[in-house]
Amino acid sequence: MSNALKTLRRGVEAGVDATQSSAPHRFQAAGKTIVCPHCGSDLFASFGVVGLALAGYGLQCSKCTRLEYFASQPTQLEYVPSLAAQLSLC
Repeated sequence: MSNALKTLRRGVEAGVDATQSSAPHRFQAAGKTIVCPHCGSDLFASFGVVGLALAGYGLQCSKCTRLEYFASQPTQLEYVPSLAAQLSLC
């Protein structure tokens, strides 16, 4: 395997590890709260997109796991611990 592919693979694996340990939060982009277009949830886990020519910021929906990509880092809103309990009720 080429060095470039090995590097890309390590970056993707690191991104996956980051999504698995991130607590759900609400985020804003351009002044609007981000809502999943698939399930309507507003709770996301964040991760950096690394190893690609166009690096950016990703959010994974905490309910349906849909991925959203942003070129600029979304603003993380204040974490409310009770939000995690809402996920189990959905």
